[in-house]
Amino acid sequence: EAFARHGRWDHVLDVWAAAAEADRITEDVSLLALRAAGRAKAYKRERGDMLRAVAAATERALGMRPGTWAQKHVKDLREAPGVERRLLMGWAPGTTRQHDFEAAVRAFGRAGAEGREASWEVLVDIVRGAGNGQRRARCQGEPVWDVDPLVEEGAARQRQEKERRNGTRWVRRAIEEAQRGGRPVEKKFALQAAFALRALKADQDTVEWVRTLTEGQVEGVLSPKFYLQGVFSARAIGDDGLIQEMIDIMTKAGHTYVDKEAKAKENDRRTKELDWRRVDFQNGNEEVMRWR
Repeated sequence: EAFARHGRWDHVLDVWAAAAEADRITEDVSLLALRAAGRAKAYKRERGDMLRAVAAATERALGMRPGTWAQKHVKDLREAPGVERRLLMGWAPGTTRQHDFEAAVRAFGRAGAEGREASWEVLVDIVRGAGNGQRRARCQGEPVWDVDPLVEEGAARQRQEKERRNGTRWVRRAIEEAQRGGRPVEKKFALQAAFALRALKADQDTVEWVRTLTEGQVEGVLSPKFYLQGVFSARAIGDDGLIQEMIDIMTKAGHTYVDKEAKAKENDRRTKELDWRRVDFQNGNEEVMRWR
């Protein structure tokens, strides 16, 4: 632990290797070794192999079936710096969020069967992963392009719509669970749900979600990004009254709305005006300058 605290990851792996040779492996040492395998400079190129080697050796030492120890701790390692769970678990590139979503759905089902509320962690994973195939890797609410029917086959468009509908349905279920029992909504969940709905082009749902939440119903203060999802969705709907309503809600929450597109146009107009004045001055056209 002292080596880990001081970032001496190579030494952490040396300690783990010595423990393995002496048949003294413990789960705590192995968890530190996983972090070390992801961050040790000496093993940078063999990171995936090292992660799997640590997991396999630990399973043998503890008498566990292959893959079970890593699966047991895969959630604990989410925030561990340097540990790529995809490499550890052998997942295909770009599928981590989908695996988190599937695990969250299973946990959601267990909570329902046991008659208890799903945790915020589970609900956040659901809204972050719902409709994952139709969302950007770093989803901030911006939808992916619609399938072009002139380029893609009709089946591709149908598949896109189906994935969006299924994703939206899961987000709605998570929102219903979040509001069950009248508990305050966790602000991270509120934002991720707004991102998900807008990314899946469920614009009316996004607007309703922004309408529903007030500061008193949320644990903490909602960020401006939450309210912006409502503004952007209202724009996508094309309703000026709805756009103004979303802006008013954002303003009432204490945030300032800046229309960046309108501001950019105004800056462009002013730049062109200054350019014209500069040309007038260079040409000695004082009459035009006074008129402007």
